[in-house]
Amino acid sequence: MSEKIVVTVPLLRTSERKTFRRCPWLWNQSYNKGLTTRRNPTWSWFGTAIHRGLEIRYPVGKTRGSVIDMLDAFDESLGTEVRKVYTQGREIEDTEIIDANTLGHAMLLGYVNEYGIDEGWEVIHSEQTFQIDVPDENGNLLVVYCGRWDGIWRNIRTKNFWIVDHKGLKLNEKILTPNGWKENKDLEVGDLIIGSNGQEQKIEGVYDLGKKEFYRVIFDDGIWLDTTDDHLWEVTNKHSHTKVITTMQLKEESQKPRQEGYKYVRLVKPVQFQKAELPIDPYTLGVLLGDGGITRGVTLTCHDKEIVNRISKTYKVQESESRSRYDYCTTFYIPELKQKLKELGLLGLYSDEKFIPKEYLFSSIDQRIDLLKGLMDTDGNAHITFNKKKQKQGFRARYTTTSEKLAEDIRDLVWSLGGRASLSSSTPNYTRAEDRKTKLEGRQAYHLNISIEINPFYLPRKAEKWRPPRQIMQRRIISVEYIGEDSARCIKVSNSDGLYIAGDFVVTHNTRKSFPKNWGFYSIDSQAGSYLFAAPEVLKFMGIFTGEEIIDGLIFNCLRKAMPDERPRNSEGRCLNKNGSVSKVQPPPFFHREVTFRSPEERVTQYNQIVAESIHMEKFRSNELPIYKNQTEECNRCILFEFCEADERGYENGQEFANHMLVHRDPYADHILEMAQAGVTVKMDHR
Repeated sequence: MSEKIVVTVPLLRTSERKTFRRCPWLWNQSYNKGLTTRRNPTWSWFGTAIHRGLEIRYPVGKTRGSVIDMLDAFDESLGTEVRKVYTQGREIEDTEIIDANTLGHAMLLGYVNEYGIDEGWEVIHSEQTFQIDVPDENGNLLVVYCGRWDGIWRNIRTKNFWIVDHKGLKLNEKILTPNGWKENKDLEVGDLIIGSNGQEQKIEGVYDLGKKEFYRVIFDDGIWLDTTDDHLWEVTNKHSHTKVITTMQLKEESQKPRQEGYKYVRLVKPVQFQKAELPIDPYTLGVLLGDGGITRGVTLTCHDKEIVNRISKTYKVQESESRSRYDYCTTFYIPELKQKLKELGLLGLYSDEKFIPKEYLFSSIDQRIDLLKGLMDTDGNAHITFNKKKQKQGFRARYTTTSEKLAEDIRDLVWSLGGRASLSSSTPNYTRAEDRKTKLEGRQAYHLNISIEINPFYLPRKAEKWRPPRQIMQRRIISVEYIGEDSARCIKVSNSDGLYIAGDFVVTHNTRKSFPKNWGFYSIDSQAGSYLFAAPEVLKFMGIFTGEEIIDGLIFNCLRKAMPDERPRNSEGRCLNKNGSVSKVQPPPFFHREVTFRSPEERVTQYNQIVAESIHMEKFRSNELPIYKNQTEECNRCILFEFCEADERGYENGQEFANHMLVHRDPYADHILEMAQAGVTVKMDHR
């Protein structure tokens, strides 16, 4: 017989808290009045199917479900969820369903292939719906907090428990370290990273902020960085005045006219990586990546004696007896480099497949300068630019290649040396001698416009044309766009300027040394915090806890949302080039595991935060506080945006819109149903 529980106070879950903080009016309409749009649903039906597949993969116990059963469960659930959508009078495009099926299989198989059978864990409980009473400081019941976690796992070695939640999140931003790029999620206190001066500094603090709203900051050279709304930036204006502002303030500055506002970010100074033991002299490698033939052997087609003479000081260069098809060039052989190029993964590559090996990109400043000079002496050019009045305007260095990966690598190389580099592409046309009238389309070419304070040429005829930049080199921010929510982490660094280097060599700021007083609470992830706050009592009620057990934290299993890479693979699963060699450009992993901890103090803070929000919600319900709208530039993404606009025009317009375009639903119907299936009847009295 099921137990009947009459709840005379509101139910509350993490999603309602999130909506309440975003906009009280939206919270009132969607949770108190139960209004929602009739428009086609988001991909929540897809997420439900993914969870079902993982539930079959992780049954209770130490064994794992088969891959076939996991995929079958996903397919069955996907069909069920799609039918539910049609039952509700809404539709999903056929192409969406096909894409969802392909994407789901890729995510689940990627998870299994990259993480194996997940030994070391025992699944104690799977897909648990829970609820727990939340009293105020006087013991009066405020709300019943409810939710659902995907599993309770126990570490076989430590015997401690973990809450598990499966997520489809993008991977964290990259941070530059003395040994190359490292994902933000992998950084720890004491790790060394690179500062704006190009030198090493220490991480003094790491703070997981949970889910936050993210914005994409886009720069004038085509790159971007995704940051939270309160992330800090050191920016300057055209008068070189500097200040530190948040991403949201930066968004306002970016919308001002070009000559106004604080929208410029400094470039990093040349990064001081350690000198590397390199198999091939950097200048020689740069020359071979430009004018070298490395498909079968090692040849160099060149007409500049200075290049050949420099390489000859290190390697034996043999001149070919036959002339190049270009009358002004000579072909040279360097046979001793064949094996070394093979070890670097370069031998056998065509011109559109070339790249710079990783060890060269993270070598010393002098080694990277030599590499750049070898590249620029061959496929780079230098010339003075003129304005419309034919007056000297400046200088431009340009590099052209048919390899997109090589172009991106050279761009990184220039950035690491404190320069600017913007990438563009074009498709050239050409004609054959026998038919000059017919234009044929050539191979796509990639162009790099380079500005740098270091002379990028060794060859005298090019080096003498070089001029240093006349203006301070900076990146200009052209826009800041909202992109959604993701897990956030910030760091505190040791350098006094608080700056470090993020993806694409963007100079950005670390966290504040302390949180603003008006926040009221330490910023922690609501979902992780609430789960860890509720878990001990829930597990005691279920009989899993007897009083001595410990919950270490919460595990987020993050599955990357990406279609499979269609390139051929070898037996080890590595993507291959056209010639069968292993590509240096491998897709990122489909899965990573993110661990979240909360101290006893933070769990108490989470309780205090729930209490404070619940009290404010009740004041809104009882009209002690007037409902207000929190208008932001993201309002047009709100599911009730059109209703809000109609409401602004007057009560009748708003009510008429609601009657025709919106539907009523119980926001906690799924929770009540799941509790009923568990043998608990919940009757709601307050809404």
